[in-house]
This record gives sequence, structure tokens and C-alpha cells, in this order.
Amino acid sequence: MDQAKTMAGAYLFVGSEDFLKENRLRYIVSQNLSPDQRAMNLQQVDGEEAAPNIIDVLETVPLFAEKRILVVKNAAALVEGLDSKSPFYKKLEQLPQSSLLLLVEGEKTIKKSSKLYKSLNGKGRIIHCDPLKGKALRDFVAKTLARGGQRIKPAAVELFLQRSGYEQGASLMELYQQLQILISLGDGSIPESLILEALPAPLEDNIFDFLDALRRGAGREVMDTKKELLQKEEPVGRIFYMILRQFRNAAGLKGLMEEGMNLASACASLGIKTYEGKRLAPYAQSITWEELRWNYQQAMNFDRQQKTTSHSEEVVLDLFLSAVMHGGKDTESSTDGI
Repeated sequence: MDQAKTMAGAYLFVGSEDFLKENRLRYIVSQNLSPDQRAMNLQQVDGEEAAPNIIDVLETVPLFAEKRILVVKNAAALVEGLDSKSPFYKKLEQLPQSSLLLLVEGEKTIKKSSKLYKSLNGKGRIIHCDPLKGKALRDFVAKTLARGGQRIKPAAVELFLQRSGYEQGASLMELYQQLQILISLGDGSIPESLILEALPAPLEDNIFDFLDALRRGAGREVMDTKKELLQKEEPVGRIFYMILRQFRNAAGLKGLMEEGMNLASACASLGIKTYEGKRLAPYAQSITWEELRWNYQQAMNFDRQQKTTSHSEEVVLDLFLSAVMHGGKDTESSTDGI
């Protein structure tokens, strides 16, 4: 028998992936109540607007169904301020087998030290909805595409994940929407060429390309990448911020790795994702400290001149990029000369 059909009592959904929470909620409801049964036996409330005695509705016998279900969103607001001896917790322990209380964590999290969390965790009733990773993430991609009638090879999955931006902070909902785009375009399989055509590279990838081209002094590549970003309507300020951020990360990585720290530990110490560290490591290892100092000086010049010059932001950015590429060899290109 499906485990969802045997669920009874209270469960707490925690984690940052709202898409997973909604998917699991829908599945549990569908396994316990038919569409016709939901009008009389399913109630959804917001913890911001409900009183703790809302769970009293679960004491009512279900009508023409085996379960009565109460879903409480933003559950932290419901239990916030409750004394540990509140009648709410006693009722929580005494819910009948015909009742199912699904408490869903919202933006405000429920502390692991809280009575609610400890009580449900001790019974194995915490449902974790954290960002997917590793095999679980790759299975999600392949299975979602398979349901849409599309096959995908492992190498294409890796390219899709790189393009999706999920491992760099995008939500699972955004990743799912990108999969739907591929399903609509696929003809039974999803080749890498389709992914490259359908999904633009995330800004972070463009910035790494920027750094590599700047390091090599490849002016045409730098200008082409800048043009691509501006065509995507990325603000000049954001482009600059991302470059500056990676200058700082590169300096941090370089210093820690020269001290003997491995990449994973260095990334953790700097608070950056391992994926980002892997992309940045070759740049950090190849650039000299003198070049990094020069780059940072030009970044400070850009920031100052951007606020005071009469030139357009794009012109100032071009001068900044030129100064970084020349690495101090042509000081007339510095934004000091504006």
C-alpha cells in the first residue's frame, strides 16, 4: 500500500523548496481524497490568519471518505508564542486516525529546538523539502522529461543543470519550467544542441568567460560577452558587481589554496558554492597577485568614476575592461583618465 494512504495525525513540511512542498501536498491529498470528496473533507488555511483551535475541525468525522485533511501554510505563525503547555500540543497528540494535519513551513522557519519540531521529529513526521542535489536532482530531470515523452543522455543532463542555474541558486520551480520548454521543443530526445539553443547561459557563466578572456587579453571575446549581456538587458552595474565579486573570490581562493587548503574546504571557508569554485579555480591559480591588485584598483576607479563622470555607464565599463586587459601596461586606458 502507498505510504501516503496510511498517513494519519500531524506532519511538518520544512525546507526552502516550495515546489517540492506543493508537489508532495498534492500527492498526499490525491491519495487520500478523490476530487469529489475534497469539498467536504479538505480545508486549507494560512497560519497568519488561523487560531490554534483550528485543528478542532479534525475531530469531526469525515463525510463519505476515510480521511479529513487540514493543510496549514505558514505554520510558524500558527504556533508562534504558544506555551509548551498549550492545549494545541495535547490535541496534536490525540488526533484520530481519520485525521491528517499537514503543517507547512513558510518563509518563517520553525526552529528545531521548538516543541512542535521535536515532537514530530521524534515520530519521524518531518518531511524535508530541501534543494535537490546529486542523484536525486539528476533523477528529477530525467523523470520529468520522461513523463513528457523525452529521453536525455547523462552528458546532456549535466549541460542542462549548468544552463539552468539551479545549482547556483535558482529554484526548483524555475528548473521545472525550463524542463517544460525542452519538452515542448523535443522530438523524443533532448540533445545538447537543443539545450544550448533553448536555454541561455546564466550570468555567472558569462562572468567566468569574461574573466578568462580578460586574463588572456582577448579583446574581441570580452566585447562580444559584454554585448551579449547588454542584449539580455543586464544592467551595467550588475555586470560590474559580478566581475568585482569574482575578483574577490579569486583572491580568496588563491590565498587559501596557496596555504594548502583543498578546493572544497576553501569554497566552504569563503561561503561560495563548489561549482562556482571549480569554475573560478583555474583563473585564481593562473593570475598573479600583482594582476589581482591592479584589477581591484581599476574596479575602485570604475566605481568612483561611474558616480562622477558625464560619460555613459557603458563607456566607463569599456575603459575599465580595457584597463584590466592591459594589466597596467597602458596606464592611459585606466579609468583615471576620464
